[in-house]
Amino acid sequence: MDENSVIEALSLLAIGMVTVFVILGLIVLLAKTLIRVINRYFPESAIAHTQSALYADDEVVTVISAAVDQLTGGRGEIVEINEIN
Repeated sequence: MDENSVIEALSLLAIGMVTVFVILGLIVLLAKTLIRVINRYFPESAIAHTQSALYADDEVVTVISAAVDQLTGGRGEIVEINEIN
C-alpha cells in the first residue's frame, strides 16, 4: 500500500463521518423546531385533563395513587384516569 491510498482512505472516512454528523444534526434541529411549532399553534387541550378528573372521586384517586406508588416504588406518575364502560 502506498501512502496516497492511505491518505485518500482517511480523507474519505473523514468526509463520510462529517457528512453523517451534519445530517444527524439537521434532523435533530428540524425535529426540535417542528415540536416547538406544533406546540405553539396546536397546544394540548386543558379540557381533556380536567374531564378525566371529573369522573373520579377523591377516594378513588387516593386508592389508585397508593396502588401506583406501591407497584412502582414511588417512581410512577398518574397522567390520566378514565372510566371504562
